[in-house]
Amino acid sequence: MESEVHALLQRLVTAPEDHARHICRFTTGLAILVIYFHRVTSNDDEIVAHGKASMDLLVNEMAPGPPKGIWAVDVFPFLKNIPEWFPFAGFKRKAALWRAHMAEFADRSLREAMQRMIEGSAIPSLCSIIPHDSDVVAEEEYILRWAANSMFGGLPHCVRKDDQYADYFIPNGSIVMANIMAMTRDEKLFPSPEDFIPDRFDVTVDEAVRDATDPRQWIFGFGCRRCPDVHLAEASTWLALVSTVSALDGTHPIDHNGDIILPEIKYDNMVFRTPSAFQCQI
Repeated sequence: MESEVHALLQRLVTAPEDHARHICRFTTGLAILVIYFHRVTSNDDEIVAHGKASMDLLVNEMAPGPPKGIWAVDVFPFLKNIPEWFPFAGFKRKAALWRAHMAEFADRSLREAMQRMIEGSAIPSLCSIIPHDSDVVAEEEYILRWAANSMFGGLPHCVRKDDQYADYFIPNGSIVMANIMAMTRDEKLFPSPEDFIPDRFDVTVDEAVRDATDPRQWIFGFGCRRCPDVHLAEASTWLALVSTVSALDGTHPIDHNGDIILPEIKYDNMVFRTPSAFQCQI
């Protein structure tokens, strides 16, 4: 992890204008290294690009925020039974392409990891739990393939049986997404939630208040489907942040009149909450 952070700092110094790509390479590269023991050596790494494309499909096409994320088949479930060539069945044709793209990312990454294990060039990782000296049963390989893929970027979940929440009936097979944005912006817990107020997380506050406002109880998911690499995410984020702050100076860019250029605060999607591109000086 330390070596990846050092490489991130070096890239930020060498090409500060590409800071967004450097951060993306650091986060995805570290995850891929831990999962598939594949070391990313460039911003144009094919596995990183394929994984990013898969996540873009998820957040911008499959399950974006409403109204785009609402499909006709969600409102009229009987449409799932129509053939792909039928009018209004465009969602089925798209789904087939998207599924193939996502599956290819998972399959290719796992195939390369298993090949390195056979060659003896693998380092310890999630995929190294596969016993390379015996055949892997299909079910175990299937579970590992999608478990590893979910650590990289997450997968949507669906209920396995009919459920009831308050006045809402949730039928079997429904995709369920927790409204974590609302949870982390509850003004009863976080006054002025969009403002940067570090003191709200002061470790000296009352223990009950600290526990109630700890965002880690929501942002990594819930129960048995909680993010499996939560400890990696916390440790790597902390190390990258403190290293960057201690080693580098980041400021707003200056225009030709000598005035500070303030970035426009907006986000590209409502699923992963990634900020839109902005300029800075490092």
